[in-house]
Amino acid sequence: MTRLVLLFIIFFNIALSEDNITTGIIKPIYEAKISVSVDGVVSKVNFKEGDFVRKNNVIMKFDDKLQELETKRRKIILDDVTKLNSSKENLEILEKALEIKEEVYKKTKSISLNELNGLRMQYIGSKSEYESLKTAKQKEEVEYLIALNLLDYYKVKSPVDGIITKINPKLGEWVQAGDEIVHIVNTEICYVEIDLEIQQLKKLKLDSSVVVEVSENEKVIQKEGKVVFISAVADSSSGLIRAKINFDNKTNKVTPGLHAKIIF
Repeated sequence: MTRLVLLFIIFFNIALSEDNITTGIIKPIYEAKISVSVDGVVSKVNFKEGDFVRKNNVIMKFDDKLQELETKRRKIILDDVTKLNSSKENLEILEKALEIKEEVYKKTKSISLNELNGLRMQYIGSKSEYESLKTAKQKEEVEYLIALNLLDYYKVKSPVDGIITKINPKLGEWVQAGDEIVHIVNTEICYVEIDLEIQQLKKLKLDSSVVVEVSENEKVIQKEGKVVFISAVADSSSGLIRAKINFDNKTNKVTPGLHAKIIF
């Protein structure tokens, strides 16, 4: 009888421990396929597959000579304020002349009302021209900024710190807008996505700590994981509930794509 009780306890503990263990696939916190915004020919490749890149590093550049010339043309037009300055000076001269004429007309009436009204109309026309030139200059500034931003589209920049896992085009190759040309991953933080049964969910809460265990290169690596997501709904077909466990991987000891045990 004692033997049977002992065996029952052993099997009960095994079953209990299995309820506290589940498995999932390790994924990097960031994985993206970067596409290009414009058609063009690859003129420069600054990195290769396997290289680590920082955020905003220029990975690849396309031939942008025409766009660069267009941007310079827009800048020259924007910087040319000769007509605007001339209009402003004319307006200031007319404004002073109008003030004098109005004062003379008010005090001595030595000038006719028609002459005064003519100067007023000239001033209004000059002011309208000056305001129109100011508006045109604002439009030119916007057009220059658009050209400058378009010039930036000819550079493929890294959106995050990460490792390049794939580069498709080579130097001199033609690429169309929308083509996926660079794959980047950030493995400094990884996560394991798991499916839980209802009874397991009772033992797991948001922000709770768990053990992430990975077997790699004949070694068992254990990491402290944190529950960052638990789905509010269960899968209708399986009845399982999805959860995510994040863990630190700054040392890159754990390789994404492997299976991991989650012990809680």
